Amino acid sequence: FFFFTCFSYRPERGSNMSCLGYVASNITRRLLSRTITSSTFLETNLIKKLSAENAGKACLITRSFSTEIVPGVGKGKTSTGLTGIPVDLDAVQKIIDKNQALLDKMDASDMPADARYRINVEAVARYRIAVCRDNYDDPETIEELCDCGQVEELAIQGDDEMIVLDMYLESRMWERVVKTEVEYHYEEPEEEEKEADPEETK
Repeated sequence: FFFFTCFSYRPERGSNMSCLGYVASNITRRLLSRTITSSTFLETNLIKKLSAENAGKACLITRSFSTEIVPGVGKGKTSTGLTGIPVDLDAVQKIIDKNQALLDKMDASDMPADARYRINVEAVARYRIAVCRDNYDDPETIEELCDCGQVEELAIQGDDEMIVLDMYLESRMWERVVKTEVEYHYEEPEEEEKEADPEETK
């Protein structure tokens, strides 16, 4: 479209509009006449490079489309690349719900608050819930901060942990943990004093 417009450009008599300005105004009319589609994506990128004076209106239009779905990212994700794990666009909400369910089940149980398993699970669950709420529309950031797989995997991990928690509560495994005092004495290693060889000092 850019090259076609440039070669077909015929300035009106008495007009001082440059070819660049003509391209900008032409694209502006096309943007105002229809919704931006994938066929005009390259044109919107071109507008950003044009002068602000000639393409100011068009630049304002492109900014309103900053939330477009990008293929392969966020809502535009089409594959996890993992066999048996399809894309789940609701994975972030599921992570929140599943981890909250873990917290609720432990609160309703008689597992002691100082049980090491409960302390660890609560810490992980609260962290993941906070990360998901703070970055709800940014699954890539959630994956980076949790550092434990894709959001689809994080949701599955919530189900897996619930299975472990049920087993832990049913068997009352915290009662089987024996607290022991471990004595450990650390001693600084003694440095071997080497006698200086009189021949080496010469």
